[in-house]
Amino acid sequence: MQAYTAERLYTIEEYLVMEDGSEIKHEYMDGRIIAMAGGTLEHSSIGGNVYALLWNALRKKPCKPYNSDTAIAVSHGKYTYPDVSVVCGKTEVYPVNPRAPKNPILLVEVVSDSTGNYDRGEKFALYRQIPSFQEYVLIEQEKPQVAVYLKLEENVWRMTTYVGLDKTVRFDSIDIELPMSEIYLDVELGEKAKE
Repeated sequence: MQAYTAERLYTIEEYLVMEDGSEIKHEYMDGRIIAMAGGTLEHSSIGGNVYALLWNALRKKPCKPYNSDTAIAVSHGKYTYPDVSVVCGKTEVYPVNPRAPKNPILLVEVVSDSTGNYDRGEKFALYRQIPSFQEYVLIEQEKPQVAVYLKLEENVWRMTTYVGLDKTVRFDSIDIELPMSEIYLDVELGEKAKE
């Protein structure tokens, strides 16, 4: 990902003004503004499917899903856009940016070859700074594979991998199960799906 400019650091207020007038989304990392890459049709479909499934499953629970248009406040000076996020209980925000929840319990990223290393490494490390964060879901877009990381205790995470459209993915933090066939509904899987 490319920084908006290396010449200076931006205030959060400058970032929010720029973000309001922008056609693309940007992460904000302690003064640096970083443009996010555009997604594929498959990426958009998977993210939309997961959001719709979670919205339907959580309608009568005290949890609310947000789609990729909602930034998450990792801290007062760090904002990023997961593909789907879930907040349970009251949504908390920092006063400087009342549109970005700071207390997600579950975060979902749809990964590709170009974003996979960032999503599994630096972004996961960033998300682990959020006190409320309990579960991280990485969904492959070219093959039916989902990795779920569940926080067991401080700095201890258990990973469960689901492979195949006949599997059901369990989200322990919100007590929900989603069929892989629904996560990948109407998604054209790539050559990797045949491996």
